[in-house]
Amino acid sequence: MDKNYHATQSGILPQIAAIAIPMVSRFFLKKAMPHNASGLMSMLPSGLIDAFSDDEETEFITKQENVSREDVVQDLANRCFNG
Repeated sequence: MDKNYHATQSGILPQIAAIAIPMVSRFFLKKAMPHNASGLMSMLPSGLIDAFSDDEETEFITKQENVSREDVVQDLANRCFNG
């Protein structure tokens, strides 16, 4: 199956999906309790895990952050849709 299949079927440009999916995943991993983040990371495909730096991976499993949904939405808008 083409790696862009799901994005195309959903009507999302593959370029936008390539930016948005790691950003949204990062949001959930930061908000998760560390032991939950570790479990979540173990379920992610390796291609997505590769998007995170070693330092980020360590932070996900050692501390929980209070990241606001609004900040993520604004960042997505800025990066994917030019604001």
